[in-house]
Amino acid sequence: MSRCRTYRSGVNRMFLWMGVALVVVAVLLFGVVPVLGWALTRSPSLLGMLLGLPLFGLAGAVMALVGARRRVLVGTDRVTWYGVLGAPSVVLFSEVAHVEVPSGRRGPRAVALHRRDGRVQVIGALAMSSGEGGNSADGAYREAASDLVASHARWWAQARGPQQGWMPEWR
Repeated sequence: MSRCRTYRSGVNRMFLWMGVALVVVAVLLFGVVPVLGWALTRSPSLLGMLLGLPLFGLAGAVMALVGARRRVLVGTDRVTWYGVLGAPSVVLFSEVAHVEVPSGRRGPRAVALHRRDGRVQVIGALAMSSGEGGNSADGAYREAASDLVASHARWWAQARGPQQGWMPEWR
């Protein structure tokens, strides 16, 4: 895989930055404020706020980890994606008959690979944002999904050769 591009959907970027922000707020609100308050007033009740520091700090760290870990790598002959935990999932384009990219406000919110053996594999790391009115296809999602579809089509065109002109069936 010589040329590989990495994508993070808007949901994953949001988790990353919200996690970082939560850690910063936790340190300031549950770390600095109680210590300064205690130093100024010597009231032991303020030290109880320190108990919130590990709770909110851990929550923010987990959110940042989720946002940093979930990503999709689109190569010339395969797609690889990382979930929150575990090993990455790799699917070769030779195993994929069709790439389904949902773009509607309702319905599935993640890109799905329809494999040649009939299985459907959902790429959870490449999902639309969910909002009040339904799903929202942000720019990062559209760019990654478009590149995935184009890379899959290029691979099939090269594999079949220009003389046959066959492309995978689009549903």
